[in-house]
Parts: sequence; C-alpha cells; structure tokens
Amino acid sequence: MSNSLPLETLASATETADEIADETVTMGCCGPILPLQLTDDAAGELSTVFKALANPVRLQMLDILNRRAGEVCVCDIEGHFDLSQPTISHHLRALRQAGLVDAEQRGTWIYYRARRDDGADAGVSWWVLLLTRDAVMRSAYTGRVG
Repeated sequence: MSNSLPLETLASATETADEIADETVTMGCCGPILPLQLTDDAAGELSTVFKALANPVRLQMLDILNRRAGEVCVCDIEGHFDLSQPTISHHLRALRQAGLVDAEQRGTWIYYRARRDDGADAGVSWWVLLLTRDAVMRSAYTGRVG
C-alpha cells in the first residue's frame, strides 16, 4: 500500500452536472444509475485512512503532531498515553501506513511529523486538523468530547 492518498481519484469523481449528463447511464427503477468512479484500489487506500482515523488514540496522536510545527520524538508522544511502548508503536505505524504521518529514525529514537503536502494529501491533513480542533472546542465548551 502506498503512502500517498488517492484523493486525485476522488477529485475526478466530483464531476459537474454537464459531465455526468454526457456519460452513458442506465435507468434503474428510481432513476439513472451512474457508473463507479472510485476504483477498488483507491477505495482500499481510503479505507486504510479511515481505519487509522477511527481510533481515538490515533486521533490524539495526530492532534499532537498537527500542533507541532516540526518533529516530535516518540518518547514525547509516549508520555501522553498510559499505553505500552509496543502499543504506541502500533498506532504510529497505522498512521504512517495511512500516509498521515512521516517518520525518521535517528539512533534509537524515531521522530514523527504530520504530513503537510502541497498536493491532494493536504486536503486530508486540513480536514483532520479541522475536525480535531472542532472536537477540542466542543469539549472545552461542554466539558465532554463528542
């Protein structure tokens, strides 16, 4: 699985009404049936991203990395959680495999940073940052997250 998100595929799936009208469509019982735009590969890659984001600990880790302009040592990430080192590594690996963070090993430590691409991946980073900021604001206002 690649480390880049297939958002180019999603961008091409958001066609204008004129482009849709030009496609050959079949009629179903409730209206036109449009052909699939999202490929199996792209859907698989996106599901990896959504699985990574579906875990509260991973969202908190991503929030830590998004708030830091630079890199964060894994030792500093571990300090925020009451989890074993292998569990922390598992969560960070899932974020890395989803293409949401980058990592660089220096000696015995690994340094993580949120991906801040200029390309299509930037859209996902922006949405994740927006959603975590919204959850933090709601939590501060209501005293709970959710």
